[in-house]
Amino acid sequence: MCSHFKLKWFPVSGYDTLLSMVLPAVVLGWNSAGSIARMTRSNLVEAMQGDYIRTARAKGMREWGLLCTTR
Repeated sequence: MCSHFKLKWFPVSGYDTLLSMVLPAVVLGWNSAGSIARMTRSNLVEAMQGDYIRTARAKGMREWGLLCTTR
């Protein structure tokens, strides 16, 4: 016996509202999310090894503050 239920959170089709674009955007973005996360992490690791980060740590800046201000 298989029970079916509908959540009705998002419209399945149509162009009624902006909410109808959420599922297609998630499906299209999901494919590249892994590579974007990997590039973001490697760039952050590289930036956290800079001289200005070492100087900020020596002056007593907290790790969370470093992560929020690193560009």
